[in-house]
Amino acid sequence: MVTAAWNDIFKSKIGSKGLKIGVDIFPSGQVMGALLHELIPREFADTHPTLWRPEIAATDKDIVSITDDKFSIELKTSSDPSQIPGNKSYAQTTTDGKKLKDGYYLVVNYEKFEPGKLPGIMKIRFGWLDHGDGGTNGISRCPFFAALTMMTAGITAGMTAGALGADAITHRFLAFGGQTRIVEADGKTSWSFPESSRDGQMLANGNILIALSKSDKRPHGAAVEVTTDGKIVWEFAGTQSEVNTAQRLANGNTMVAEAGDKPRILEVDAKGAIVHETPIKSQTSNHHMESRMTRVLPNGNYLVPQLLDKVVREYAPNGDIVWEAKTPEEPKDSWPFTAIRLDNGNTLVNCTHGNMVVEFDAKGTIVWKLTNADFDKPLLNDPCGAQRLPNGNTMICSYAIGDGGTKLVEVTHEKKVVWTFVEKDGPGIHEVQVLATDGKPLTERPMR
Repeated sequence: MVTAAWNDIFKSKIGSKGLKIGVDIFPSGQVMGALLHELIPREFADTHPTLWRPEIAATDKDIVSITDDKFSIELKTSSDPSQIPGNKSYAQTTTDGKKLKDGYYLVVNYEKFEPGKLPGIMKIRFGWLDHGDGGTNGISRCPFFAALTMMTAGITAGMTAGALGADAITHRFLAFGGQTRIVEADGKTSWSFPESSRDGQMLANGNILIALSKSDKRPHGAAVEVTTDGKIVWEFAGTQSEVNTAQRLANGNTMVAEAGDKPRILEVDAKGAIVHETPIKSQTSNHHMESRMTRVLPNGNYLVPQLLDKVVREYAPNGDIVWEAKTPEEPKDSWPFTAIRLDNGNTLVNCTHGNMVVEFDAKGTIVWKLTNADFDKPLLNDPCGAQRLPNGNTMICSYAIGDGGTKLVEVTHEKKVVWTFVEKDGPGIHEVQVLATDGKPLTERPMR
């Protein structure tokens, strides 16, 4: 809610000249705070109109819980890096005819404008204050608020401080798609590459391998290895219609999958020379719909999702098909996009326009299925990329962007949503690699 309101500020145009904040005008911290005070309550009300409304009367808090007023929230903002400067009105004894001073508080700290840089949200904190908790300086000195620092938004009706506490999950991840970037645990982009992409991975040397989309600059697509300062240190230029996949192998070679009249899997050495080729047995009338996230398995075979053929196949290096599983006929266009061979031998598959994720056993029988019917709102919208995390949960990319701007969703095997990445601006995420969870780097081989 908070980040959505903040982003809306920069979409606004003011006056007859249509002046844009952050482009034409650069308001003071106090003005930005006033805008947040107006927009955040409306974001709550727009998202959950039966649960929340903005204040109307003098006795109302800033964000009013329609169903139970004890859950209503007072909003405080500041451009100070961490404090809400001393204000003796916080958490004090109530004055007749005025709003209650104790209760739930939502506290937002944001950056001021600096030359050449748009400001961002620094802290989001939420908790309860009784009228005696704040002392003479209110929230700024309350140890409860000092300890409860939230880097994400998303408060819902009845959510308590415990539900938003220190156990909240955070992820740092590498995203591929219309934007190629690294997103930190606070949701901010820390690195980006100025070309759209289809696949890739973070390498052990800290460089990033990227399968680049076809473009005027790269009419056949490409696979590149880039440093974090954007220098290309290795490149394979595509020779057909598209390069859909790139995976660095243990021997130092790179596997790429090409789409075209002769769909194929290639292994390319450090000098860019093709050292092995395996044909993909696919329809060729639609190059774009031939294959997607091909992966080399530990046994040396290749696992290939074939979209328009609606089948996932395991190929031996000589091109023999040694296993396959067909995706369901319904929903229509349940095209396989990502296929992950799990430790138990099953295969997890994202079915794009079917808005479905299925798990096949070794016989090709579906033993687990996830759809939007398992959620209270449609989070899956063209699920393309995926990753099975070390804790057994599954991270799913919603490439066409799910409800409320959901681009990533983490679910348990029991189909419980435990984390989402919500961003109302920009393109969806085509493929993802989670790099760290709760600040701890993921060092195991990524299953994606």
